[in-house]
Amino acid sequence: MIARQGNRLAYVEESGRINLWRTDISASDPPTAGATVRMMSSASYDVSPAYSPNGQKIAFASEKTGNPEIWEAAPDGSKPVQLTHTGGASGTPRWSPDGSAIVFDGPLNGNPEIMVVTEEGRKIRRITNNPAEDEVPSWSNDGRWIYFASNRNGAFQIFKIRSDQEESPSNLPIQVTTRGGFNAMESPDGKYLYYARGRTEAGGLWRRQLEGAPGGIEEQVLGSLQCWGWWTLSSNAIFFLESEHANPMKVHLRRLDLRSKHITDLRALEFLADRRFAPLTVSPDGLHVVYQQTESFGNRIMLIENFR
Repeated sequence: MIARQGNRLAYVEESGRINLWRTDISASDPPTAGATVRMMSSASYDVSPAYSPNGQKIAFASEKTGNPEIWEAAPDGSKPVQLTHTGGASGTPRWSPDGSAIVFDGPLNGNPEIMVVTEEGRKIRRITNNPAEDEVPSWSNDGRWIYFASNRNGAFQIFKIRSDQEESPSNLPIQVTTRGGFNAMESPDGKYLYYARGRTEAGGLWRRQLEGAPGGIEEQVLGSLQCWGWWTLSSNAIFFLESEHANPMKVHLRRLDLRSKHITDLRALEFLADRRFAPLTVSPDGLHVVYQQTESFGNRIMLIENFR
């Protein structure tokens, strides 16, 4: 807001601390969760964690340098390394199956697009090129395709595109879902594509058979999914967050066994859960879960004198 005299500017600055935490999961049946450990302490945001395929690294988005960029670190949070220098918002990193690259979303000329950064050379290349919103990417198990959510045909649906080329008339995305989709992941065995129904509505978690897509059978897996990003997938289970009905601020980490359909309440989170990000990742062996927690949040009114 600009003062009437025109020499002062007041604005609201958002501040907060979102850190990454880890808990170990037992191999017992039913499993139990061990103590939680803060992986790293940040003065700003460390969000959207993703385990590498070999479990030796964690990718995440961070504002350590001011703007959201893609980083990687060791599984205990040590040795953080900045991978991108886009100067703008970058988020939702996901590793390629061979661990050589990370796909992520971020604005190009103010428009959300899908990009890939190589883990070794840190070179960025563009994947999507469309005026619509293209967000929340992930890889197919063979690395040939990148899934992403887009509203280019109206409502958000899941699309897939060749991972080795930028979108063009000869490399157009293929629509996979028809009744809504957001935040898709292939199952480790390659048989199913899991996805939230939409970005805003609580439509549950669904999956469809990949053979014969887009005509594969679609079925609901978890009707109680409360947020598009509050879940992650292991070889035989879905880990997800769920808030209490009586106290929505209290959120629990839970595990759905895909074979028995049994849900185990692993633990209550110590701090708040954020609905803007994909806050969960599980190690390849299913025994370690990393999740983000909002430890503090607030706004400050700032004033610039002699504004012109």
